Amino acid sequence: NASDAYGYDARNVFQSGLVDGVSASPFSSVTFLNNHDFRDAGQAIQNEPELGYAYILTNNTIGVPCIFYPDYYGTDLPAIAGRKLKSEIDQLLTIHKNYIYGSTQMDYINKFSTGYDVQYLSGYANTSLIYQSSNGGASGTRDVLSVINYAGEELHALIQVNTGNNFAVGDTLYDLTGKSKSPITLIDGNSKVEVIIPARSYAVFSNSMDGLACVGSNKIYVDLNATGLNDGSDWENAFTHLQSAIVLAQVCTNIEEIHIKEGTYYANSLGNRDLGFSLNKNLKIYGSYPASISNPVLTDREIDATPTILSGDIGTLGDDTDNVYHVINASSMAGAVLLDQLVIKGGHADGSHVSDQHGAGIYNTGLLNMDRVYFDENSATMTSDIYNIGAASVINASDIKVINSNTSGTQVHCESGTVNWDGLNVIDN
Repeated sequence: NASDAYGYDARNVFQSGLVDGVSASPFSSVTFLNNHDFRDAGQAIQNEPELGYAYILTNNTIGVPCIFYPDYYGTDLPAIAGRKLKSEIDQLLTIHKNYIYGSTQMDYINKFSTGYDVQYLSGYANTSLIYQSSNGGASGTRDVLSVINYAGEELHALIQVNTGNNFAVGDTLYDLTGKSKSPITLIDGNSKVEVIIPARSYAVFSNSMDGLACVGSNKIYVDLNATGLNDGSDWENAFTHLQSAIVLAQVCTNIEEIHIKEGTYYANSLGNRDLGFSLNKNLKIYGSYPASISNPVLTDREIDATPTILSGDIGTLGDDTDNVYHVINASSMAGAVLLDQLVIKGGHADGSHVSDQHGAGIYNTGLLNMDRVYFDENSATMTSDIYNIGAASVINASDIKVINSNTSGTQVHCESGTVNWDGLNVIDN
C-alpha cells in the first residue's frame, strides 16, 4: 500500500506482519511482495516495487526474504508490464550479506511514539521508514541505518541514531547504495546524522564500506545528469555525486581513474565545513568532459568551454562565510594524485586552527600532479589557493591559473616539501 497509495502511513509496517504484528518467530516466517491474500491477482505493486524489496532485504528481523522471478528478471504479469529489478536486488543482497545478516537488534527510529528525535526539513514522517540494525555481517560488528522515502518529494532529515553498539559520535557514515544526495554524513555530538533521499527512493548507510562489490574496470564515471544505475560503471550509469565515486575508489583497490562531465560538484550537502574532497589514494581525476556528448573521450575535453567545477560553496550559495575550509585535501603518499582540467572554487580557509587558515583551494601533504587546473574565488586568512606542507610532499603543476582570490597572505605557499611549476598565471587578485 505504501508504494501505490500516496500518503499512506508507511510506518504501519513497523507494527504489522507475522513478527512485528503477532510476535511469530522470524525463523518460521517468509517475507515477499504481492501477497494475493491482501492484493488481487491483477493488483501487483505498480509503483517502485524496489522500495518494498529495500525493506524486506534490509530488515532481517521480520522473516526470511523471498524474491519473485518476475520482479528479478522483468517478466510481464497479466495486464502489468514487468520491471526488471535485478541490479537493485543484487545490490541489496550484497548489503544484506555483508552488513545485515545475523543482526541481533533492530531499532525502528521513526515508529509511532518513537523515543528517537527525527527532524524533517523536507518530506514527512508518515511517508518514511527509518530503522537501524545492529551487530550484523560476518563479523557481527556492523550497524546499518536504512532510510526509505515513499513521498513524491525529497526527504531531508536530521536523524538521531543508536550509538550504543557499533555507531559512535564522530563516525563517518557512507551510503552503500549511491542513491542518496548525502553519500557521506557524520554522526554529530547529539548522535544525529543528516540524510537527503530523493523522492521514491532509498539509501543504506554504514560506517564501513568493505564487502561491497567493486566495478570490474579501473575507471569510474561521474555525471550530474546520469539517470542509469548510478554505480559509476560507465557514462550511462555514472555516479551523480563525486563524493560517491571517491569513496568507492578508496575501497576498491582496482579503481585508478575518475572521469567527470562538466558541471558543478559540491564538496558536501551537509553544511560541514571540514568535509571537502579528500584524496588519500593515487587517483587520476579527469574533468571537463562535455555533457553534450553521450560517451566523450579524453580528447573531447576543454576546460574553458565545458568546465568541471569542484565547489566549496556548501551553505548559502554566494556566501563564502559558510564554505568548506579546503575544497581538496590531498594526502596520498603511495603515488601521486593527478588533477586534470578541473576548476577548484569557493574554498574559505578562515578557521580558528592555523591549518584551516591555509589552502582554501588545495591543502596538500602528499604527492600531487596538476595539469590545466584553475583556482577561482578562493579566500583565506593566510593562503587562499594552494598550500603545500610536509618534508616529503611534492607538487608538480603545469598550466595553472589563480583567479579572483581574496587573502591577507598569499595565493600560493610552500611551507615545506617541493613545488615544481611549468606555467602559473595569477589573474585579478
